[in-house]
Amino acid sequence: MHKKDTVPMWAAVIISYILPVIIIVLFTLLKKNKSYIALQAGIFSLTLSQFITLLFTEALKNLVGRHRPDFISRCKPSMSLINQTKGVSNSGNPAQLFDPIFGFFTTEICSAEKNKELYDGMRSFPSGHSSTAFCGLFFLSLFLAANLSLYDRKCHAYKAIVVIIPLVIAAVIAASRVSDYRHHWQDVTAGSILGAIVAYYIYYIYYPKVKSENSYLPYQYIIDDSTTYELGNLDQQSKPSSNRGADMV
Repeated sequence: MHKKDTVPMWAAVIISYILPVIIIVLFTLLKKNKSYIALQAGIFSLTLSQFITLLFTEALKNLVGRHRPDFISRCKPSMSLINQTKGVSNSGNPAQLFDPIFGFFTTEICSAEKNKELYDGMRSFPSGHSSTAFCGLFFLSLFLAANLSLYDRKCHAYKAIVVIIPLVIAAVIAASRVSDYRHHWQDVTAGSILGAIVAYYIYYIYYPKVKSENSYLPYQYIIDDSTTYELGNLDQQSKPSSNRGADMV
């Protein structure tokens, strides 16, 4: 069965990348202490996560070459072409097919046009929608958990709900790929794990643990801020010494 996508790829990109970027911008610039360093770190780390996820996903799709569940509807196998490959039983009954000598039929038995849609039907593993969704939205969940101070021990239920919403959306996008007959459940599972691992790995390169103090600040901001503070102290310490020198003169 071949039908339209419940969540088109353009919609998945908006939900998994554009929406998190907008939320990162709002959370960063609406704070009292605005930090363009924090804004840069947030957008760049999210973009890097999606880029690495896309790289792995496309490489695996081309390497594995697994058929999508709807491949038969894309291929439209022709019985006459199958018979030409001697893929029938000795009794000549077309209902009892044997594979060719090498064990598989090729796309030569497809009566459909050899176009992009046909060859895309052999790129099922892993699910690109799932990897993109879980990469961007799991990253967003970590970002929200840090900025809302989820682990501040004040037990605010709304914070947990807000943080979990992106993961629910990602799960719905992933599940739609199975219901649309675009992917097997293994494809969706692998894509979801891939996206989540990459997001987790990249997030903690730029940010401290979400349970730590000032977890919403990227490492670069913390380092630059502490360096500025140390330089300020050195300037203040140097002023009295220069004054003492002037008094001695």
